[in-house]
Amino acid sequence: MTFTERELIKKAGADSGWSIVESDGPDTVTLGSASHNERASVKCCAHEMDVTFTASFNEAELRINGAFYVNDQEFIVQEREYESLRRVLRRMQELFIALPPTPIDIYNTRWRQIVAGGLPATETEETVKQRVGQDVYREALMNYWKGACAVTNCTIPEILRASHAKPWKDCSSAEERLDVYNGFLLSANLDALFDKGLVSFDDAGNIMLSSQLNESNLKRVGIYPDMHLRWIDAHHLPYLQYHREHVWKK
Repeated sequence: MTFTERELIKKAGADSGWSIVESDGPDTVTLGSASHNERASVKCCAHEMDVTFTASFNEAELRINGAFYVNDQEFIVQEREYESLRRVLRRMQELFIALPPTPIDIYNTRWRQIVAGGLPATETEETVKQRVGQDVYREALMNYWKGACAVTNCTIPEILRASHAKPWKDCSSAEERLDVYNGFLLSANLDALFDKGLVSFDDAGNIMLSSQLNESNLKRVGIYPDMHLRWIDAHHLPYLQYHREHVWKK
């Protein structure tokens, strides 16, 4: 690995949130992040760069473009191209921040900081915990869904909502409440309908409409029967099943 290649890897890492150089060997640069505990190792091979991570990933969740391909949990970045490497590292940074256990770690850290500084006089402990948890959950969903509605791909942050499939009040633990798979980032109209059980999703991600909705009103709020989630992971399915059984109004 040349000096230029090594510096390219470090720059791609720094530009995508991997700000820690764990090791800088003759053939491999290993990167870390202050935001999570995973590592990325980048190795130059012939005309390519091989990128491996300490945690496995679901290829369906990647949703990135660039001159690379995936080979059994390993990214092969072709032609040692900076922008493709940066996109790979950036997307994995987003996922590692969003996926368990990072959100609960972030929540615990923020809660300890609040306790150390003293609870606001106007708020109860439970109110503060819920507010902090909801902020962490939204941040996780924003990272996981790349800042866009899970259905419409709308990217206006002001109208995106962090929707729970298994409602906050029904969750048995903070881990459930902050699980990025327990819900979706939805535009405000979809969020309101999902929250009230007027829409849900099947195990393939296709929208399910309540019989209480009529076609005229659906069109007025921009909801159509052919809508579907942009992608879906197996970890979503237990939460979706709960939503269909306990929230959705058939």
